[in-house]
Parts: sequence; structure tokens; C-alpha cells
Amino acid sequence: MLHKFLSLFRSKRRYKNFQEYFFATALAELKLPNDDIEIDHYNGRCWSPKTDWVPVVFPEKIIAFVDQLPKKKLQDYFFRGFVSSNRKWLEKYPGFESSNYGRDRQTRFKLDEDYYRTLSVTRYGLAPIGDCPWSYRFFEAVMCHSIPVIGKDDQDIFAEDYVYLRDGTDHSYDSAACADNYQTFLKNHTLRHMR
Repeated sequence: MLHKFLSLFRSKRRYKNFQEYFFATALAELKLPNDDIEIDHYNGRCWSPKTDWVPVVFPEKIIAFVDQLPKKKLQDYFFRGFVSSNRKWLEKYPGFESSNYGRDRQTRFKLDEDYYRTLSVTRYGLAPIGDCPWSYRFFEAVMCHSIPVIGKDDQDIFAEDYVYLRDGTDHSYDSAACADNYQTFLKNHTLRHMR
């Protein structure tokens, strides 16, 4: 199964960003044309003739991979990624790891299995915004049944539909909220409604 999954992530097409890559992959999974697509990366929107404008979309193959991972929570916090000046607040949390994996051309579109395995056993996924008013990490935390934690001043445009926490507030894990978040994610950020 993993070999088939990883082959999905090998493509000769050059993608500008994860959003374009994920959207094209999700369309291909439904056997829909994925050549004529538009991406509004800043506002987290995708367009194709078959979908019109939809919010950020995750492919089913990633969801299936994450679904099969154990979700028993063994640690409190996790973040792995690039630390820009507006993300310095992350460094005080245990489970913080600086990494350029997603920015490295050699690994950019390869599945970081260890990242998802670790996030799946974490109660709180640290999900700072970056250059855009939303974050992939927010959705990855939701997929892994972790509660997203955003910066105290972050204004994530997708957060209002979810239970999330902020840096500097009390953090309390709620598995029922995680289950509700996951259902909201499946409804809003996949193409399941087109099956």
C-alpha cells in the first residue's frame, strides 16, 4: 500500500506549491481533469472547471495514510518546520523541531511519514500561520486528531469552523472536539462530495 501511495507523489509535472499539488492529486483521484486549475494561495482557494472555487483540498491518499496511523496520545506538543520571525513563539514548546524538509527541493513533495506518525500521537499540533492567513499544519493536526494551537495574534481564516487553542491560553485535550474537527475537515477540505 505504501508503495502505491508514494508513487502518487512522484510526478513529472512541476508544481508551484503544496496547494496546487494537493488539488491536482485530489482531482486525479476522481479521474477529473487537473490541467486547467487555478490556485489562490494567499486565500487558500482552488479552482477547476469541475469544482468552481473550493477551499484548500487534501487528497484522499494522504487522508487514508493518516487514518491508519495509531492515535494514542503519547506527547503534548509537536511542530516540525521552518521557523520564521513570526513563529519564534514555537520554540518554548517541547516537541519543537526546526526543519527545512518542506522547503528542500529534494524532499518537498515527498510524504514525511515520521511527521504524520509523530503528530498522530500528539495532543496539540502547533499550527502557526506563515505568509498566508492559514496553515497546512492546522489541517494536518485535525487529520491526526490533535487540537491545533495557533499564535496568540494569528488570524487563521479557516479556524472559525474548528475547535482550536491559542498560544498563551490553557490547553485541555478533548477527543470529542477532535472527532468533530475531523468531520468538518472531511466535509470542507476534500472532494468527497463529488464522488
